[in-house]
Amino acid sequence: MIEKWLPKVEKGEQGDSAPDTKGDEREMKIPKQQVDRSVLDTIRQLGQSTSGNILERVVNIYLQNTPELIETIRNSIENRQYKDLRMAAHTLKSSSANVGAIYVAELCKALEDMGRDEVLVGAEEKLRMLEEAIPEVGEILKTEIAA
Repeated sequence: MIEKWLPKVEKGEQGDSAPDTKGDEREMKIPKQQVDRSVLDTIRQLGQSTSGNILERVVNIYLQNTPELIETIRNSIENRQYKDLRMAAHTLKSSSANVGAIYVAELCKALEDMGRDEVLVGAEEKLRMLEEAIPEVGEILKTEIAA
């Protein structure tokens, strides 16, 4: 029964010990849905009960802060600054989840875990994936606030 939750190992692929699948296997299977629009709808509903466009404010703050956080993540990986990586990835993870950018949040979670565990194997690939996802997320969010 437990086999359905374990990663599949091809015959002859497993050596003396099981492969470390803590990060890479899980994240590579994340669905690439860039933005969960139901999260944005919830923010919109909150905005209806207050004055002003809360969704626009939340999205603009996210778009303003993201480049600096990405830069911190990049520098932290290059300089092996684990604490800074963990903190920047955690911050971007949380703010991404708050705007429905679930794929970005999951990539950041993987990077946060790498910083906490002080293991950077695969960090550059996660950063590359993050840098590819962010522009698309930004465009989707800009479209949503314009609607």
